[in-house]
Amino acid sequence: MIIFKISFKKLNVFSETQVVSRFRYALVKFDHPYPYGVDHENFVRLGKQLAKLKRTDVIAVNLEVKDYGEQDSLVLTKRYSVPKEDFPALRLFVTPPNCKVANFTSLKPVVYDEERNLTTNKIHLDPVSMRLFFWRETGIHVTLPNCTADLDQLAASFLQHISRKSAEQPLEGEDLQKAQKIISQVESMSKKSSTEKRKAAAMYLKYMQKGLERGLLFFESEEKRILNLLIDVKENITAAKRKVLQAHFNVLQSFRVNQYPEETPDEQLISKTQTREKSSPSKDTSAKAEL
Repeated sequence: MIIFKISFKKLNVFSETQVVSRFRYALVKFDHPYPYGVDHENFVRLGKQLAKLKRTDVIAVNLEVKDYGEQDSLVLTKRYSVPKEDFPALRLFVTPPNCKVANFTSLKPVVYDEERNLTTNKIHLDPVSMRLFFWRETGIHVTLPNCTADLDQLAASFLQHISRKSAEQPLEGEDLQKAQKIISQVESMSKKSSTEKRKAAAMYLKYMQKGLERGLLFFESEEKRILNLLIDVKENITAAKRKVLQAHFNVLQSFRVNQYPEETPDEQLISKTQTREKSSPSKDTSAKAEL
């Protein structure tokens, strides 16, 4: 994601013309002026992470809605049915190919309604839920907390090689050799990397070894088991234990048997955006984000 060569954009007015002409995916947070707190910080971190993907067709927008002065952004909350009581509210705008502004205004954005605060019933911009939401709706993989991009790639390759294993058909031949080679790579990373990388690699290694032994069904059953522990309010789980379970749940998303479909970039849109940036590299310096 490249937005005037910065990682995150703060707008008071959401320019639909600009979104239509430049971006295929716009992840927009509708919020009060001068937002702060955990939800805002989580969204900013996601925006910065999306920027590192270096996609020119993705934008993360913090839309500050005012009911005084210029009220263009307030009009948008009414158009897209985003009441102020729901702030912060997250919407994903997906622009179809060759979409015109007139058509864009009638599009219905995808509503983020993944997780709510149990006390206030307000939407919680959870870092994991937001990333899974974006991944599911766009096909663009975003690395989750406790995970790393290189380990995610190794997990995806590992899944391909063990996909033919079943209780009746043990893994053998080239697939077995390649799966074992990946396990050796991860085992090495669990011993020689930085502390955080070693912790992550150890979790990936554990699941690869179990997957090699028991097949794809292991990943599905293990994810369900951990998820049930996380959402069961009757479970007497300490904060430390919950943190560990969440880390394991995050890593298991890299071993999803039913992976979200991979998105194919709109090469025509990306080419047009890159051409504009080369021809006017110094424009719109006022768009710098205040993070």
